[in-house]
Amino acid sequence: MTWYYASGGQQLGPVDEAALDDLVRQGVVRDETLIWKSGMAGWQPHGTVRPRAAVPVPAPAAAPLQAAPMNSPAAQPAVETRYCSECGRPHPANQLYTMGTAAVCASCYPAYMQRTSMPQGGAQMPQTGSAMQPMGAPMQQMGAPHMGMPMQMAGGGRWRFGGFWIRFLARIIDGILVGIVSTIIRLPLAMLMGGGAILSGIGRDSDPSAALAALPMIFGLMGVSFLIQIALGLVYEVYFLTTRGATVGKMALGLRVVTAEGGPISIGLAAGRFFASYLSGMILLIGYIMAGFDLEKRSLHDRICNTRVIYTR
Repeated sequence: MTWYYASGGQQLGPVDEAALDDLVRQGVVRDETLIWKSGMAGWQPHGTVRPRAAVPVPAPAAAPLQAAPMNSPAAQPAVETRYCSECGRPHPANQLYTMGTAAVCASCYPAYMQRTSMPQGGAQMPQTGSAMQPMGAPMQQMGAPHMGMPMQMAGGGRWRFGGFWIRFLARIIDGILVGIVSTIIRLPLAMLMGGGAILSGIGRDSDPSAALAALPMIFGLMGVSFLIQIALGLVYEVYFLTTRGATVGKMALGLRVVTAEGGPISIGLAAGRFFASYLSGMILLIGYIMAGFDLEKRSLHDRICNTRVIYTR
């Protein structure tokens, strides 16, 4: 089991359990130091995640006491330094918002509150100082691994969500690509199944009974064509979302599909999102239009699967 830890506003690691215990003994990793390992939803204080691993740090030999001038830094009371979970930068502890086991600085605080939808009264306000950022979110700016991969952010550690029109353009690009491949497959298959002979026979024969007799075959061809279209779209969506994080249309426009925590899309989630997108279209495209009015630009299928579409650049 490997761990990552924050020190001086930077991500360090990986280290194994024994090495992490040594860092605790040396005083490098303390109870308030943020640590992370694969499987955790976000960075958390060491004292919360590994309470039994907290080893007392031997106190250094006491130096002779010397009177310090009243205006010197030594005469001022020491202020504990803690790290913001959103950006990973060090801040005085009395200038951080506290939310549960997390502590947060001012620049990232609004974005965090928007993402978590936490009421303003739910956070413990800092005693003094400026705005704060939320504690408990992954430290993306530090490049910390999250659910197996780093989250790409658009400057300042904040997400920029892809809006309705750019996603609409990406969908058009994807539709053209899938439509071309689908046509290449379906036309020869329809000919092999006798589609050409059926259509030509109906055109030559004016007898209505001949057209009625051909209806089962026509509906059969339409059903096979529809299934091919669905299968191609599913394979296309699942392959590109799980291996590239975006379809060709989204990659061309600098977009990426991620989970709510910023992680990659799994095969099951990509498949579920594909079928949920049909629900967005079946209700008069209202499921897609919702993205234009949502703070995080989520369509109906994004809400169902708890995904986000963000800019990568």
